Amino acid sequence: MAAFSKDGKELLASTKDGVPQWWNFETQAARPIPGYLGKLSHVISVDLSRDRRTAALGLRNGEIQLLEIDSGQPLGQPLRGHQGAVRSLAFSPAGDKLASGGTDKTVMVWDVASQQGLGMCPEHKGAVFGVAISPNGQTLASGCGSETIKLWTLGNVSTGSLASISYHSSVIRTLAFSVEGRTLVSGSEDNTVKLWNLVTRREVASFKYEAHVRLVTFSPDGNALAVITDNGTLRILRAVSFEEAQQDWREFLR
Repeated sequence: MAAFSKDGKELLASTKDGVPQWWNFETQAARPIPGYLGKLSHVISVDLSRDRRTAALGLRNGEIQLLEIDSGQPLGQPLRGHQGAVRSLAFSPAGDKLASGGTDKTVMVWDVASQQGLGMCPEHKGAVFGVAISPNGQTLASGCGSETIKLWTLGNVSTGSLASISYHSSVIRTLAFSVEGRTLVSGSEDNTVKLWNLVTRREVASFKYEAHVRLVTFSPDGNALAVITDNGTLRILRAVSFEEAQQDWREFLR
């Protein structure tokens, strides 16, 4: 996984040996942080709170462990609810809620402070590899192995999804909302990154890569989009505005 620091000046990523470190864009230097004290091979998914103080680790056994990033120490007992590996995690902007998706095809929402489950829905037909929460903390997006993106009301996932989007041709691995919340970006094993209009729920742009897309994430200011592929390539792209994406797509179709 990879994540920008709150000020956008650093990127948290791991080396090929699994050592986590902050990479500073100005100094071009790396700053290591404490590693996970458990077995790294058991960690399937990771997300960081917006203040970059807390990490959530999704494990093979269905548990979720919260950690203090600077010390590497666990925060409370593991969250238990999934039956099988936890494939995706996403903190809400306020850091008070955590969404998770699993091999068991379910989406769950957790209260971080009480570490209690707030809702679960088994609507997906495949393992849930990607989850993301909108900047206003109201909408949850999830993507699965059956090539489908679903949108939910974060506070009430148990009532069912609001909509489904199915335009990828393979597993959806990663999702991210734009800073203004009007665009959703998805990355898939069909080697594409797609941008979606959340009002019309239609594709407005698509970009092809040479390998499966593992992760997409926006910088805090919304000016950059990081794309990581399975061949180990990290690209930092200028994030186009919603209007620019629509215009580019219209020109492409001419």
